[in-house]
Amino acid sequence: MIVMRFVWAFSLIAAMLFYLVKEIRGSIKYLAAEVLELAGNAARDNKKTRIVPRHIQLAVRNDEELGKLLGSVTIANGGVLPNIHRTLLPKKAGEGKGKGEIGSASQEF
Repeated sequence: MIVMRFVWAFSLIAAMLFYLVKEIRGSIKYLAAEVLELAGNAARDNKKTRIVPRHIQLAVRNDEELGKLLGSVTIANGGVLPNIHRTLLPKKAGEGKGKGEIGSASQEF
């Protein structure tokens, strides 16, 4: 009687593990397809035909959900995202002083 319970419990556990393996396999397949699609788009944007780690890095970091999932992951040879701090950018012609303020470039007579 005890042996039958163990056999039944083992068969139940085996069935659950089989189901979980199928679910995990599907999740990994979906994530891989998503990353490869975004990396392919990044490669095409850079006029390249091969996906290199740089394209994977750009794809993962530019996607909100993948960035959250893989936020603490380091991609070898991925580089960094291009970013220039706003204060280092040159001022646009229309910014700063408005029309009619002291020191404006326009002269009104």
